Amino acid sequence: MEDLAGARICRMDAWPTWDLEEAGLTEPLITLIRPPLPKDYMEAVLNGEADITGMETESAVGAIRELEAGTKLVQNPELSHIMSLHFTSHKPNPQSPLVTAILNKGITEMRRSGEWYDIVSSALAEFNGLAPKG
Repeated sequence: MEDLAGARICRMDAWPTWDLEEAGLTEPLITLIRPPLPKDYMEAVLNGEADITGMETESAVGAIRELEAGTKLVQNPELSHIMSLHFTSHKPNPQSPLVTAILNKGITEMRRSGEWYDIVSSALAEFNGLAPKG
């Protein structure tokens, strides 16, 4: 990641930066720019205010489409990764068993109906659509 020394990196103001920190991409090595919206990230890169941006695929695809910037930006596969989400609830909360059961039931229904796999497939297709060609 030393190659990114001096880079201006966009990350939405409310989003965590643990992945940047794990990669050693912290200030003062880089400059972190914190715009409020995904479209703002892309505009910052397109306008030369930032060198790179990082966001989840759905927001990236939406912002790229909105700005009609599909041919102006490239994805860096070396910096891309898939992350999982984990849901937790506080054991002393009397609603925890109910909330956990509702989430588990919904995920089970999505898997049985095939909706889960459609979502994963669509997300991967969007992700692959952002990958550089050639």
